[in-house]
Amino acid sequence: MIKGVLLRHIGITVSNIDKSIEFYRDLLGLEIISDVIEDKSWIKTITNVQLRLRTVKLCDSCGGTVELLHYSEVGMCFHSLTDIGCSHIAFTVENLDNIYNKFIKFGINFISSPQSNDKVKVAFCFDPDNICIELVELLG
Repeated sequence: MIKGVLLRHIGITVSNIDKSIEFYRDLLGLEIISDVIEDKSWIKTITNVQLRLRTVKLCDSCGGTVELLHYSEVGMCFHSLTDIGCSHIAFTVENLDNIYNKFIKFGINFISSPQSNDKVKVAFCFDPDNICIELVELLG
């Protein structure tokens, strides 16, 4: 049975840990709370994958956690938004227009500029591994 209401964390396997840290820490404003190289035998035991793993955990101001996972020697495989499984990760932000302009200057790709209805303003962008990120500003 699940304890509490909040999700524990979101794990994202990345191809370049430094670029991903730049995106999630420097652009989205998450704070690094741990950065460790996991023990190979522990990872093999729990995942059946025998590779070196670096795990970087980042938190938002409310305790929401993103876990960046960088495995050594893994081939690349990208997913589409229409694939079965997790299609995107959403973050609530303040002043989406400013964030959009800042991200554009850093070369971040967006599906469209911020769009709004009477409740929210939304824009979808992509992290360094083309994982779709939804940025949502609550209106009113």
